[in-house]
Parts: sequence; structure tokens; C-alpha cells
Amino acid sequence: MMMKFRKFRCLLHARHLHSKYVPVPLSMQQYLEFGQKKCERKSFQFLNDEIPIRLAHIMREFEDLPKELLTMKSVKLVRSWY
Repeated sequence: MMMKFRKFRCLLHARHLHSKYVPVPLSMQQYLEFGQKKCERKSFQFLNDEIPIRLAHIMREFEDLPKELLTMKSVKLVRSWY
């Protein structure tokens, strides 16, 4: 039980930390150019940096929803995915 609490606290801390950063905005042109160069190292580094930030922002947006929406079955389902 204590181990689960520690993991949960660690996840909350990480989410709080990553939500302070702004995701890198990318245009469709940048996506296309990035895909044409096919540099695996750069792709990995970008995803390694960006995924936690974007997930933290999505989770924070769920917290900002009105309580009526949070009780909806469909919203609960989507929220459980995160």
C-alpha cells in the first residue's frame, strides 16, 4: 500500500512539474520536414521531452472541467486512459 502511495505521489509531482512547461508548437510543414529527415535520435529526444509535457497539460485540463462533466460516463472513460 505504501509503495502505491509513493508512486502516486511521484506521478503527481512529475505531472505538476511538466505542466509548467509549454509544449513546442509545430506546424504541418515542420512535421513534414521532420519526417523526411528521419533522424531517430532527434525523434526520440523530441518525444521524450514532449510527451510528458503534453500529457500533464491534458490531465490539468480534465481537472478544470465542470463537475457535471466529470461525472459523465464518457468523460470518466477517457480520463481513465490517462
